[in-house]
Amino acid sequence: MRPAGMSGPHRAELAKRWTREIINTSYVPMARQDLEAFLADRLDELATAMTGGDASADLAAGVGERMVGIHLTNTTAVARTLRLLAAELPRLVAEAEPGRINAVLGALGAGYARRLRERTLAEQEVIKQAVLRARDAAEEALRASEARSRAVFVSSALGIAIAGLDGTIDEVNPSMEQIFDGVGTQLVGGTLFDLVDEDWLADLRTADAELAAGETERFQRDLRYTRPDGAHIWTQLSASLVRDARGEPGYQILLYEDIT
Repeated sequence: MRPAGMSGPHRAELAKRWTREIINTSYVPMARQDLEAFLADRLDELATAMTGGDASADLAAGVGERMVGIHLTNTTAVARTLRLLAAELPRLVAEAEPGRINAVLGALGAGYARRLRERTLAEQEVIKQAVLRARDAAEEALRASEARSRAVFVSSALGIAIAGLDGTIDEVNPSMEQIFDGVGTQLVGGTLFDLVDEDWLADLRTADAELAAGETERFQRDLRYTRPDGAHIWTQLSASLVRDARGEPGYQILLYEDIT
């Protein structure tokens, strides 16, 4: 029911003006005429609040909350609303108590601010949870990838060594140990240059220096190593460069195939 003192034409015209003021400040998922009808109902509530009563503040605050509820979340919308209503509500509700307009608009602004803050906190929580879920999924995928890589590393028939850019070997797999079993040298802590005869050493150093400098991404060489007992081990070495997150050379992976 429309409050006494509020004429239909004035109410409809003010609803149209209110719509024009705020419709472009935010995305509102409703047609223009629906927004006008919505705001006309809010005018009825504000007019009732201006007549006084214990529920007046809650009624006016509810208008601000409803504005946020339909996605009028740009603060320009509430600023224009307060400016328009401050000028028009006293003429719309003739029997309103003097000074009542300030209390009503203050309650409207407070309700708007409170609901906007609640909405913002809720959206922040949704974003936070989404980030946490994405992080957990990424960590799980990383763990799965690492597990697969470790399985390949351990079970591969190829000898695999992880080495620094200077050629120092940091880790080897079981096949690498089998290929070079009894060579009389410690693999981990040694270098790939320890695993080749002198005649092949200069070429290997040149190729590996180019790899470590990032000039090439990989190289392949057939190499011979003479064991302390005089037996020869022939291997095909495939070396690949691994870059860090910045794209700089990080370390190298060495694959040895026994072609003896």
